[in-house]
Amino acid sequence: MKTTPRTVRELLSKPTSWTQDAYARDQHGNPVRPDDPSATSWCLEGAISRVYGKDFTARKYASENVILYYAETETWNPWVKADVIATWNDSPKRSYKDIVELLKNTGI
Repeated sequence: MKTTPRTVRELLSKPTSWTQDAYARDQHGNPVRPDDPSATSWCLEGAISRVYGKDFTARKYASENVILYYAETETWNPWVKADVIATWNDSPKRSYKDIVELLKNTGI
């Protein structure tokens, strides 16, 4: 049985564990739920969901840290899209290096 990583940084510890345009994917690249045992990669929001599960307080804290990081590092326009985390994660200009930097700076 797989153990749940304690941090998002631990879950997304290698480039192949990160994805875009889906909350999670299996080894074949098919979209799956973040908590699906077959998931092998996650987007940032999916990883937050996978790590913190039903702990609403921890999920909220992690999400707020990501949003604050986004607001400080990107051109902020709240009218672009309501889902800031997915917008940031799924941007065509986003790279795994950006994800690692965000995780270091937010501590999640």
